[in-house]
Amino acid sequence: MPTYFKHLLSLACLFVATNVFAEGFRLSTSAFRDKERLPVLYSCDGRDISPQIAWTGSPPGTKTFVLIMSDPAASKGTFYHWILFNIPNKTTIISQGMVKAIPGSLLGQNDFGKNTYSGPCPPKGSVHTYHFTVYALDTSLPLNNGASANAVLQAMQKHIIGQNELTALYSH
Repeated sequence: MPTYFKHLLSLACLFVATNVFAEGFRLSTSAFRDKERLPVLYSCDGRDISPQIAWTGSPPGTKTFVLIMSDPAASKGTFYHWILFNIPNKTTIISQGMVKAIPGSLLGQNDFGKNTYSGPCPPKGSVHTYHFTVYALDTSLPLNNGASANAVLQAMQKHIIGQNELTALYSH
């Protein structure tokens, strides 16, 4: 099965198997408006720093959070730009320009091969939509720093108790 379809299948399984939008679980950001353009600052054309992401109203029983930034319209299938997992349940904000993982959390390896945030860098002339999804989990994931997006998605499948997302558009 091509990688593109495996990514879609993984995401579809997560979508079906979870209470997608837990009541009261909200995301926000000071960096952009949901469903609007992501500022250049957060892209490869700018300083390529991570935007601030915050949340409130986590579901009861939340032990950790996972933050994944993805581009599902990449030419070879979903492209992962940022994976942060085992975020402690007391955390409610990821600061702009995060370089190191929040104490207690781990960074996954993005599809640029880095354990960090790597902003949008779509082909010239194309507009891509980027999803910033925060998942509330009922457990910590038994994975190491540098785990792939696929490993994180697989490990959290039966542990999602809520999720929400923000989207942003970007083009060169």
